[in-house]
Amino acid sequence: GDIVSMKINPSGSSYALLSERGDARSLKIYDLWKSETVLYEFETKSLVPNSVCYSPDSKSIAVAYRDRSVQLYDTKTYAPKSRYVLPYVAEDMAISDNNYFLATVSEDKLRVYNIEDGTSQNGMLRYEAQMASPITSVTFSSGSDFLMISTQNGLVHLYDTRSFQKIDEFDSMGSAADCDFNPDNKYMAVVVNDENIVLINRFDRTDREYVVNPEGGISDICFVKDGEGRVFLLYNTRSSMTYHYTGDLAPNYTLLLEDELDMRMQEWMRRMEGETMEDYNLRVNDQTRMEQML
Repeated sequence: GDIVSMKINPSGSSYALLSERGDARSLKIYDLWKSETVLYEFETKSLVPNSVCYSPDSKSIAVAYRDRSVQLYDTKTYAPKSRYVLPYVAEDMAISDNNYFLATVSEDKLRVYNIEDGTSQNGMLRYEAQMASPITSVTFSSGSDFLMISTQNGLVHLYDTRSFQKIDEFDSMGSAADCDFNPDNKYMAVVVNDENIVLINRFDRTDREYVVNPEGGISDICFVKDGEGRVFLLYNTRSSMTYHYTGDLAPNYTLLLEDELDMRMQEWMRRMEGETMEDYNLRVNDQTRMEQML
């Protein structure tokens, strides 16, 4: 059948393939390392799937159906976890890595729901917008601080998830068929056309790297880490899945410094062995906390 959508499990172990033949659709989970090995097949006769996405922690997979519902399933057992009803059929979706937000797309419309408790049938609408062009992709950053949206007119839009105000925009991105943040949120990857991906430094637009694959067919991208913590850009071509090593990208030093400071503060704030509460309060207070951060 014809491929409707393919989403890669962030764990790098499998991928979901939504395809159609005539009026019938199928949704199957394939092993990424064993060719044509089906791990699970969803029942699609009573509910017709329209789009699919994984949660960043790989624990859930969301399936949007043509009855306007979205069902979250456990990726180990594929048992249903929670269900939401939308005002439209979702064509694309994304879940924030804190499992707080579900972003849904229908043509040029975007709706972001708060699904934190997983109990509401409708979720709580947090933000909605209508773009100037149909939306091609939506994704959240690591830490869930940012939302990235790409549109058919070659634009990539960045939003702050605290206020959902637009904070940046990138143009001339070609088809902008898909997009993703690298793990430290310094670089973003955008599918420019079916043979090219561009990696852009969000803070310095002149810092760019291009991934070119003449085989073509590139439509979906996803940053993944291997067992040693190395970061790869995983993407599809017409006949294969390809890993592109991104270790040559400069790290986000600001984030590294913040992590280092946080680690030191946590170590400093621990009560030392044999330290009385009075001694601890003399050592750890608002004044000494400020001195420690300087």
